[in-house]
Amino acid sequence: MSKKETTGAVWDSVTADATRLVFTDRGTAYNHPAINFGRTVDIFRAITGVELSAEEGVLFMFAVKLSRIANGLDEGHPPELMRDGCVDLAGYAETFWGVLTFDPETLIEELDDEETDDDE
Repeated sequence: MSKKETTGAVWDSVTADATRLVFTDRGTAYNHPAINFGRTVDIFRAITGVELSAEEGVLFMFAVKLSRIANGLDEGHPPELMRDGCVDLAGYAETFWGVLTFDPETLIEELDDEETDDDE
């Protein structure tokens, strides 16, 4: 067996891109996902009258991304055209976990620590 055969598959990681976005760019811009999706479902309720939890709001975004990926498959789009949807789907999986495990007390402690660091 050659070395190439034993190293496993290698591809451009969508999960690495999703992690970078969730924990840097978008995380900074949108706040903690539990807070962001709490706000999102409040707006959705005001528009539609339909009550969703923050968790259900994230799952709705899963449905949006899966629908777009399925459309790409139906239309025969090349993988690179569907990559963004795959990155977003991975990001929403990370976000979903953040919403499920959200502890507001921990967030308050982290914010207090950041303010203390800024004062020094």
